[in-house]
Amino acid sequence: MTYGQMDNKQLQGMAFDYVLRLREFHRRYKAVDSQASEDAFNARRSPSTEVERSALWQRETEERSRRSDETKQRFNSEFRADCSLLYAELLKRSGAKKEDLVALDYGMLSGPSPVEEVAFELERLAKMLETPAKVLPFRVQ
Repeated sequence: MTYGQMDNKQLQGMAFDYVLRLREFHRRYKAVDSQASEDAFNARRSPSTEVERSALWQRETEERSRRSDETKQRFNSEFRADCSLLYAELLKRSGAKKEDLVALDYGMLSGPSPVEEVAFELERLAKMLETPAKVLPFRVQ
């Protein structure tokens, strides 16, 4: 069944499921990054020469880049396509304005919390489906 064929309750359930999965994905990778940063900080205490410090910095940079690429690849393969389609359907039904979500639009995980931004938007739009009035009328007097 496609997102367009689902009723609002089903679509909302699907969105909330993705919100939970995205937040868990975000939590896991933040924990890995945090541990790696702590390990790197501790490792920087031991080198005594400039050559050792330079080699350590090079290894840290390569490891950080590898983790970033792995995270981006996993997000793109596990979430991007489905979340993009789900987001489009939620936008259509809610009538909300499309936000610029770099993770969905370009597959890039740049900025402070791009995965959390996607989760937030999916949750916000799904909650809009709960209420019959999406937008209160605005009257100029």
